[in-house]
Amino acid sequence: MKIIFSAVLGGMVTGQVVTSEFMIRCLREKSQVVVNRQPAKGIFFLVQMLYYMALTMLKFILIRPNISYIVLNRTSASFYTRDLVVLILSRLFAGKTVIHVVGNDFEKYWVNIGKFGRWVYSDIVTGK
Repeated sequence: MKIIFSAVLGGMVTGQVVTSEFMIRCLREKSQVVVNRQPAKGIFFLVQMLYYMALTMLKFILIRPNISYIVLNRTSASFYTRDLVVLILSRLFAGKTVIHVVGNDFEKYWVNIGKFGRWVYSDIVTGK
């Protein structure tokens, strides 16, 4: 089974990073996992974002994963800069999408991503 795993990794150690690294180790025991490292915020974020988008697109087109596993970033800005490209490519090229939500502020996040963001999620969940 081929899995593309998208998350912010490295940098500051957070619960989200530790959980993501653990999930990658577990999934690699039974599957081929391609890690799609999302860029962390910083001085070169825009350049890194453009590179990330192009590389992500290539990975999905060439690998055609059975599963796309994405660890969501919990702000609306992160949704539109990091998560949206992966969610759209997941819908187009992956068999199934696993959306991993970390944190207790999901309700606030859900409101902040707006109608378009909620439509993207409902489209992925329903497959329509």
